[in-house]
Amino acid sequence: MKKKMLILLLAAAAGVSACACGSSGKSGGTITVEQTEPLESSEEGTENAEAEATEEEENDLDYDVEEQVLLDSGGIKITAKGLSTNEFHGYLELNLSAENQTDTDIGIGTCSAQIDVPTGIGSYAYLNGYQVDTSILIDVPAHSTVEDTCTFYWDELKEAGIEEINEIELAFHIHDPDYKEILSGEQAKCTIKTTLEGEPDTELSDDMALLLDAGGWQIYGKYVPGDEDLPEDKGHILAVCRNTSGESAQIHFAEIAVDGTVLTYEASIGGTLNIGNRYYENPGRAVVCRESFAMADNVPEISDVSVITAILETAGPETGDYSDVQTLGTVTFPAVR
Repeated sequence: MKKKMLILLLAAAAGVSACACGSSGKSGGTITVEQTEPLESSEEGTENAEAEATEEEENDLDYDVEEQVLLDSGGIKITAKGLSTNEFHGYLELNLSAENQTDTDIGIGTCSAQIDVPTGIGSYAYLNGYQVDTSILIDVPAHSTVEDTCTFYWDELKEAGIEEINEIELAFHIHDPDYKEILSGEQAKCTIKTTLEGEPDTELSDDMALLLDAGGWQIYGKYVPGDEDLPEDKGHILAVCRNTSGESAQIHFAEIAVDGTVLTYEASIGGTLNIGNRYYENPGRAVVCRESFAMADNVPEISDVSVITAILETAGPETGDYSDVQTLGTVTFPAVR
């Protein structure tokens, strides 16, 4: 009954107001309405339902991260709020709240969780013990709180067969506006357990064959053909390289070849260079590597009987000198059709 009376009063008020606006020479009356019950808007209810649905769609995983404090030191507090997936690319994201109670503006990134690996090789974290690249840059003014995400680029890890994440390990790198380090490395290291029960899933898919086990490395891999609908996609090799040397080490895909043709590209500074990257890894850990053929200028036609190989070089584990390069061996990547 209250709602009906209230609606009638509001309608009357609207009518009087409309008359007042329409008659320039007359002054309209004023009706004061005391709202004793909130009106329910069907439009507002629809918007709330849509917002809730969108929020639910942000995390299409079967697991999550419970809210927890990851770092609380020197007036800086970082809290994990949960997991989500990027709506455009499907990247895994850790939602964070960063509180800065200090008098200095700060920036937050990630760094190596184990300081044996040389600095300056990029930001990364470990998902179930596998190294993946990360992206995070949070600027937090003094005496303020900012919410943002840490993105994990895990496409290659999923392609290798690891999709359910039990454990995330990362280390924050916190600096002032002049990039002077405040907290980093072991000081800002944290391990996060997800709601999945049991030990972290580390078992690669059956098509990730063990290609080599020597020189302090285990190499698993496969060749993945390009998408026929994308002419620029020339395929790639996917490798998981586990460092068993006991020390931090570097591995280099020195020569990638198809049927004996070493894949190269024209360098911007002149001359030709081989495709193939260098990766650093901590002892007992594994790095996921994706070597795309799209960069090469001379990819021959690849058939079901093509032989795809890579010469691998290693450095660092015996002497700690990353210029002390040794040939690890040649591996052949089986094709996945």
